[in-house]
Amino acid sequence: LPPNIPQANDCRGGWYLERWSLDLSYLIIQFVQQRFGSESSGSAHYCRNAEPRRKWFEILFPNPKFGLLQDIREPSTSFLETYQSIALLLPTSQGYVNDFSLPANFNDDPGLERRLLLDINTGETFVLNAKEFLGQYGPEQVFDPAKSKSFTNLTEPFRQAYSPLLNSNISVVGGYVGRDKFQLFLRQLDEKLAVVTTFTGAAPTESFTSPPYAGRVGFSKAKDPKTNIRDALLANLTARLLCLHVGVNADESIKTTLISIGSHSYNEKNFRTKINASTSVYWRFDVPAVLFDGNKYSADFDAILTTTKDVIVVQNTLYSRLLRKLGAKLDPKRKQYVVECGQNYDIKLLIGGAEIPIQFGAYTERTQGNECRLKVEGSLRNQLILGAPFFTNNGICLDYDNNSIDFYDSTLHDELELVSGISENNGTFKSVVVENLK
Repeated sequence: LPPNIPQANDCRGGWYLERWSLDLSYLIIQFVQQRFGSESSGSAHYCRNAEPRRKWFEILFPNPKFGLLQDIREPSTSFLETYQSIALLLPTSQGYVNDFSLPANFNDDPGLERRLLLDINTGETFVLNAKEFLGQYGPEQVFDPAKSKSFTNLTEPFRQAYSPLLNSNISVVGGYVGRDKFQLFLRQLDEKLAVVTTFTGAAPTESFTSPPYAGRVGFSKAKDPKTNIRDALLANLTARLLCLHVGVNADESIKTTLISIGSHSYNEKNFRTKINASTSVYWRFDVPAVLFDGNKYSADFDAILTTTKDVIVVQNTLYSRLLRKLGAKLDPKRKQYVVECGQNYDIKLLIGGAEIPIQFGAYTERTQGNECRLKVEGSLRNQLILGAPFFTNNGICLDYDNNSIDFYDSTLHDELELVSGISENNGTFKSVVVENLK
């Protein structure tokens, strides 16, 4: 949900929506109850201590696997604009598509490496507090400020909401802001970060492919976040660049995951195109056309890149065509669309004059035998949410000075020397993870 939605004092444990219309709110409740049945039917009530001239609406979802999938505007958007479409949120599972994370060492235990989920859609950075979450997650997934001699509690409250449109699930975190000395991505920092003591909804540090992370590090274009780790990491580098990609070889036997800051991470021969992003806090841009199965879908598609969602979202006309062409069937037990594996239909995006493919092997995932889960969702709006499947063999470099995005081919070629590790060379910091898939 947009992070500025206020919380009424006597309403806890849910998500708060502005009540523009009782009829509209009633229809949403009816939809949830009819669509998901008793397992996740919503209950609703008013939050009475809200602002005098406003009433606020709460929908509680007992099953965290389900929720509202909304179209997105800016964080200040109204309920009426935001909730134009409602769809099923599907739980994620593993494949060769993955998320991105950065290594961190904190002063509570400097020898223990933690990892923070890289989030390019929010500006805030947080860690889970050991006092509340050690027993649930273990020492590698939490931080203990009481054991860090350099930590200072700034007594500033912290709250951040994570929208299900740009994340795999909905969650809201709360805690406080502190300051500490720590190492992140080989850089020594003395910066503010949030310590999360509570969350509602799904765990905000869940991974697609590994155990939960210790927190998140925000890399959106937000101007003044409370915890600006992004600018600290990019300070005094040759260029304020963040590059990301997943590379898979031709027979899908080897995968590399790359994160780099400070310079472009690609060879010139692999460059595809460069575009300017919108002025939004998100890495957002226009896509004039999408190609699939010989058909061209022309519109001003509103595209947003996200590193924290395991699917892509396309407009419903294209989505319907894709379901028919792939022979998709709904698995009623898993509440997922499945298709036959081994098909060869790429979704091609026209970006800056270049055709950039989202490969069939990236937007599907083998579940059993020749059955593959479809990692695509539909939207009522002309939008493209480019989640983790997009980054397979498609690299990006985000330029925080010029508000531009470079796109490049990150396909893994067998002749490349493959070495995992974290390194620094002439002001460029790079993390490479090499995995055997077979």
